[in-house]
Amino acid sequence: ICYLTVTVGTGVTGTPSAGSYTKKYGDVVSYGYTAQAGYTDIQVLFDGQVVSSAGSVIMNGTHTLAVTSKKQYNLTVLRNTGVSGTPNTGTATFKEGDTVSYSYAPQTGYSDLVVTLDEVVVAASGTITMNANHSLIASATNQYSLIVTKGTGIDGTPITGTYTYKKGENAIYSYSLQSGYTDLVVKIDNTTVLSTSVITMNANHTLVASATKQYTLAVTKGSGVDGTPDTGSTIYKDGDTVTYNYTLQSGYRNLVVTLDGTPVAASGTITMSGNHTLVASSTPQ
Repeated sequence: ICYLTVTVGTGVTGTPSAGSYTKKYGDVVSYGYTAQAGYTDIQVLFDGQVVSSAGSVIMNGTHTLAVTSKKQYNLTVLRNTGVSGTPNTGTATFKEGDTVSYSYAPQTGYSDLVVTLDEVVVAASGTITMNANHSLIASATNQYSLIVTKGTGIDGTPITGTYTYKKGENAIYSYSLQSGYTDLVVKIDNTTVLSTSVITMNANHTLVASATKQYTLAVTKGSGVDGTPDTGSTIYKDGDTVTYNYTLQSGYRNLVVTLDGTPVAASGTITMSGNHTLVASSTPQ
């Protein structure tokens, strides 16, 4: 009489089933095993030695037949837009106990990388031991640039520079004129807008604030002089052109016209690129 002890692990189907069997000396026992769905790597040991998953043994003594398999688990990965790294989006099957490495980083134009394993936030790089089905998600937030140019003669923020915002964030701006400037113009993407408002950052934008410098022309038109401009102070924008023209009244001579203390012609133009003084004088006859 011979004895055969069979052990069959989880995830295995086949014959003979687990148990103890009494056989005659010389009997041939056929066996065959396969892995059930969700299992792999079936292993059959006859007296501790690996044999094929199907075959036969001769009963010439007491023997053992042990069958095992490994559970399979799925790793489902979602790598969202704006994320670089591995593994990529998809579902892969691993054996129980396998170690899966992962590593992610935000792409250019994205920030705030978040990696979750089974809905729990984890490090951006690491390993997963496959002892169950798992889900791995890597996501990032869009970034947009606001390029700001704040010209001379303007108070307010933001100042000149490039600023980065997350998608949907609000960029607040506010500008006003400094003393001696006029014509404040604020443009977003070359379109004139209010001097104070909010930009919702759903794309890259440019913000330009500009103003025009003001200059004063101080005129003194003395006795015996006809013409314009008359005595007084007038404010002009940078680049304005002022025409002047003076002549002598009857009974006067020696018309002298000076611009910033320098004699000039009795008629001409002044380009307002700075503050100026214009004096026209004469001498009684």
